[in-house]
Amino acid sequence: MTKLIISILLAVITLNLPATAKSEELARNVFEIPIYPGTALFRSDQSNLKKLQPPFATVVEVYRTKDGSSLKKNEVIGFYETTLKAKGWKDAISKRADGEPYLGLQLNVYEQPKDAPGIQLAGDFHLWVAPNDGMYTIYLEQWRNSSPDQKTIDLSNRIVETLKKTAAESNYGVDKATVWGWEEFYRNEYLIEMSHFTLSDKTAKNKSDIDMSWYVSIEMLTYKNASIAKKEVNKLNAMRSYSKVAAIDNIVIAFEDRARTHGEVINKILARIEQGEK
Repeated sequence: MTKLIISILLAVITLNLPATAKSEELARNVFEIPIYPGTALFRSDQSNLKKLQPPFATVVEVYRTKDGSSLKKNEVIGFYETTLKAKGWKDAISKRADGEPYLGLQLNVYEQPKDAPGIQLAGDFHLWVAPNDGMYTIYLEQWRNSSPDQKTIDLSNRIVETLKKTAAESNYGVDKATVWGWEEFYRNEYLIEMSHFTLSDKTAKNKSDIDMSWYVSIEMLTYKNASIAKKEVNKLNAMRSYSKVAAIDNIVIAFEDRARTHGEVINKILARIEQGEK
């Protein structure tokens, strides 16, 4: 509860500050946390600690040295402190005591331009190093209350309507599904909204979780502006095996057709969305 209150207060403190050139520079995946050289992921908490419950997102990860050697705590702490502060992170209220194998940082971003999506988010980063064990733990929590403007809401509704209508014409169904793989997308502080859909072939006979040939996964990602959305298209093409990725103004829509058998309906849907049809 204390952490929640602190995060909200920190966000409110910046409430009346205008967007500055410095805040614009924060469009650099501030929640993308690098791995310390020579270490690898040892364990990632898959229970209730690793979760996405908007407006909160939490990740807990443990890393250890690849060769089992020890770590130099000051070097590990210095690496993360330098890297994250370059992205805009600041010292947390609870500062590190002398010699303590701990680092605490916080982040606050607030932008409320006219006739554009509003950006409001806060982050807490905690690092604990166990040097003799060659291990360290990262606890990353983010809170965001970014909101789309009316223009973006209208565009999002039109895209979903076009998706459903065109899919039905081709004997496909569209269902909203649970968001997955959110860690990749939530690294970008200018992500406003994220939705996940399943495009399924109604004529398919074998609809099992093992056989993925009967459906297509669709990600719909809303960003601050069209420029950021276009950059994200390039990143998505490099990150995962999407068959089609496109930006419609500030909204990115990505189709993942693992079986590569639904290209015709995907092309039809995307063409209509890009043409502005409903």
